[in-house]
Amino acid sequence: MKIRTFIQNKKAVAMKQLMNMVKMLDSAPKSKAYCHCFTNRLCYVSATGCVTASPCDMANGFMEAYNNLPDPLPLSNKSIENRGFKAFQSNVVKL
Repeated sequence: MKIRTFIQNKKAVAMKQLMNMVKMLDSAPKSKAYCHCFTNRLCYVSATGCVTASPCDMANGFMEAYNNLPDPLPLSNKSIENRGFKAFQSNVVKL
């Protein structure tokens, strides 16, 4: 249960950081003008390194769900969307 709480806390902190970054970009006139030059404004939260191996691969069955989720996974957040950005969660960000 402690690991689940730890991961949930990390996700909440990551979303807060993402929202703060979008708010900051949107509040500074020069960065806002630059961002709004782009048709698609995308934000990614990367979870690289958060999944670890389990002894004797005991957690493999639980981890199978992650193999079936789309990557990147869209995140719904009105605060980000209202500023013209789209947010995604991904295990690996490829630029």
